[in-house]
Amino acid sequence: MEQLGANSGSSNSSDPPEDMIQQRIVDIRKQLDDTYNIFVSAKEALSSISFEHLNEKMNETEMNTPEPEEVLVVDSNSKVDIVKSLEKLGTVTTKPNAKYEDIPELNRFFRVMSDLKEGIKKINMHQESISELNADIEYMESANKQALDEQLSKISLEEHQ
Repeated sequence: MEQLGANSGSSNSSDPPEDMIQQRIVDIRKQLDDTYNIFVSAKEALSSISFEHLNEKMNETEMNTPEPEEVLVVDSNSKVDIVKSLEKLGTVTTKPNAKYEDIPELNRFFRVMSDLKEGIKKINMHQESISELNADIEYMESANKQALDEQLSKISLEEHQ
């Protein structure tokens, strides 16, 4: 399989396939840690935002806009696609109204939502990387089993001659 090790980063073509797989696992773990930190930072940021007087601030700036319809996008596996759902919700979750930018709490909230959206995209990319890695491991296991079977057959033939 030619793609084996294609995403391995610091591995080179002379590394055994097992080393390339190990390096890919290390790289995926680092990426997952980075993504995890996005969500930890978002949690901390959201916890630090005070929404206590938000209603008054919104009324002061006359931002009485209607809520959009909440539409969840479902993929072919009947799972909710959060990124597409957020995109469908559009301006309320990702692009604050110019008047909203005047309210620090909302401005920070929208930045956190943008970070969360990026984190969700990264999770989807991680799922793809892990699926590719699993396919490569299955291929290697199959190739190794086939090579072992061939060697055992050869040994068996030699013993019978």
